[in-house]
Amino acid sequence: MPRLYIVHVLLVPGLMLALVPAHAIVLPWVQKHTDFRHGRSTERAVEGKPFFPVFMAKTAAYLLFTAGVTVLLAAFVQINPVWLYGPYSPTAISAGSQPDWYLAFGDGALRLMPGWDVAVAGHTLALGVVVPLLAITVFFTLLALYPFLERRATGDQALHHVLDRPRDTATRTGLGAAGIAFYGVLWAAAGNDVIADRFHLSLFATTWFFRAAVLAGPVLAFAVTRRICLGLQRRDRAILGHGVETGVIVRSPSGGYSERTRPLPPEAAERLRPPVPGASPSGGPLARLFADGELEPAQDRDRRPVSPG
Repeated sequence: MPRLYIVHVLLVPGLMLALVPAHAIVLPWVQKHTDFRHGRSTERAVEGKPFFPVFMAKTAAYLLFTAGVTVLLAAFVQINPVWLYGPYSPTAISAGSQPDWYLAFGDGALRLMPGWDVAVAGHTLALGVVVPLLAITVFFTLLALYPFLERRATGDQALHHVLDRPRDTATRTGLGAAGIAFYGVLWAAAGNDVIADRFHLSLFATTWFFRAAVLAGPVLAFAVTRRICLGLQRRDRAILGHGVETGVIVRSPSGGYSERTRPLPPEAAERLRPPVPGASPSGGPLARLFADGELEPAQDRDRRPVSPG
């Protein structure tokens, strides 16, 4: 155990301190980060911001911002007043103690799982512990494997150097929102006792609310987010097809009224234009779902802004 403690407090933090600047310097300097489309960006060229001066300016600004917040906290906020607590004693704890933020996800899963036990081969299996551990393991495994799973599902084997806007990949964005909802519900459930106490609610009612939310929340987040993205796609196509509203109302010789529009600048139009999909409906078992084109008629994909009449 002493050796593992040294690995935990010395070697692993040291590796992290070494890898962070290596990533910050080597990757932007040699390969550059991917960037969003601008102008007529293509997947055949690697576009990104250079290390100097862009990344250096961002890093310096972040350093100054962090230093400023630290100074303000030190000047105006009282944090952990040990002179009021007295000497440390493991038996003296305050009420409402909560897990650290990075452990709240697992703690919330433990709190929501009923204390069920089953007998397997003469041994008692505590599902109240095993199921949360499996849920956490599956969740983070899916996070790590998602890029490969999406490539497998869509059949998209192309090399990509341009970032997709969230609205252009509605299914992927919806899945991300579902994952955030799942994680967020379990994270909040770690404080179910404090929530019930502060808001004068029943602890059992609070726990059952989180149990329902952890199942329904991701599904609702996926559906709402995907629908919003598809709606934004439709709005972009309307702007590309009809131009930008000017607020100028004109009257036709027949007596009708219409609003005069103006076309988008070419660079702005290219940013709004949906990218060429890298997957086809026959490319994978779920390619149609990830194509995100259910609301996009084929005849509208190549429409250009009309000139004002």
